[in-house]
Amino acid sequence: MAKWTPISLDEVKSYPLQERYNKVKVEDFGSTWQPGGSMNLWLKSLPKILAGNDFAEIVDQLVRAAASKKTNILAMGAHAIKVGLNPVILDLFNRRIISSVAMNGAGIIHDAEVAMVGGTSEDVAGQIGTGKFGMAEETGKFLNAAISDGSKQGLGLGRSVGAMLIKENFPYNRKPSHARIENPYRPSVESLCHIPVSCIDLNALTALYIASAAFCLNLLLFRSFSS
Repeated sequence: MAKWTPISLDEVKSYPLQERYNKVKVEDFGSTWQPGGSMNLWLKSLPKILAGNDFAEIVDQLVRAAASKKTNILAMGAHAIKVGLNPVILDLFNRRIISSVAMNGAGIIHDAEVAMVGGTSEDVAGQIGTGKFGMAEETGKFLNAAISDGSKQGLGLGRSVGAMLIKENFPYNRKPSHARIENPYRPSVESLCHIPVSCIDLNALTALYIASAAFCLNLLLFRSFSS
């Protein structure tokens, strides 16, 4: 059996704790909530550490940009919709704090389903084994029709879906408590959607149709830039 030589600790040196730079300091700690306090006081009570500090900075930058009439684009994933923030985001649109939204393919899926049936986010664990995951008929049919129709008009993916949602007038289109992101579809507000070609998963029934629609849209754009 090999004999191991202990590591020498002769060169290991310590230094006084007071000399060390610390990323967390007591002056950055949060404070307790006081009954009757304002929202502004609540924001100030958050820890000035990690997400608490980031959140306060984002709020400050949004306020500054909105006050100076600058463009604020919200780039978001679909979880903002899945956790029920549509009414909050829509309110930011209506107050011109946010001027545009850029989302992914999952975003338009959840937004469309909320408009159609007032619910979204299927149970993956429960559906994947049955072969039903991503197979809801109305979702794929609607998105395919919206994208195909929009490509014929030279519209982008976000605007295509937004326009079709307005046209179809689904049951939950206009209910404030279930407001959908594409609700503000109008010339002054843009709804953008970006789907990586390698990540197309809008619906198992429509993946090929979406790819063909994207090709048609790119062809239209190429022709418009070439003319």
